[in-house]
Amino acid sequence: MNKTTRQQLLLSVIKKEVITSQEELLLGLQQKGAKTTQATLSRDICELGIIKKGGRYQCSQVEEALSFLGQVQALEPVTGPLLIMKTTAGLANGVAEWIDQQKFSEVIGTIAGDNTILIALNASAPPQNFIKKISHLFSKTNSRSRRSRSSSI
Repeated sequence: MNKTTRQQLLLSVIKKEVITSQEELLLGLQQKGAKTTQATLSRDICELGIIKKGGRYQCSQVEEALSFLGQVQALEPVTGPLLIMKTTAGLANGVAEWIDQQKFSEVIGTIAGDNTILIALNASAPPQNFIKKISHLFSKTNSRSRRSRSSSI
C-alpha cells in the first residue's frame, strides 16, 4: 500500500471511529489491510495535522478544509496585490490557515471570514502567477479527493 492510500485510509478511520490511542489506530489500519509500523503512523499523524482533542484523534480544521478544496468557488485579483478567494461557508479559516502554513514567497498574509479570504501578496509578485500556482495545487488536491471518494463507494 502506498503512502497516499495509507494516509487516506488513516483519515477515513479517524473520521468514522472513535480512536483514543495510536495502538487502536494501528489496529484499525491493520484490520483494513494497511501493514504499517507505529513510527510510520506517527509520521503520518504529524504530516496530516491530525490532532488529539477530547481524548480522541480528529482531523484538524486545516485538513477538513483541504478535503473540501473542490468547493473553492473563485480566486480573483481585486486591486493591486490583493486577491479574494470564495469558499463554501465555514471553510475559509481552514483554507487561509493552510495557505499561511505553506509560506508561499508571494503571500504576505491572509484574513478569513466565513466564506471569503483576503490574500495579501508582495507588491512585486504578479497576482496571476500566484493564482496559477494555487489553482494547480487545488486541482491536485481535488483529483486526490475525487479518487478517494470514488474508491470508497
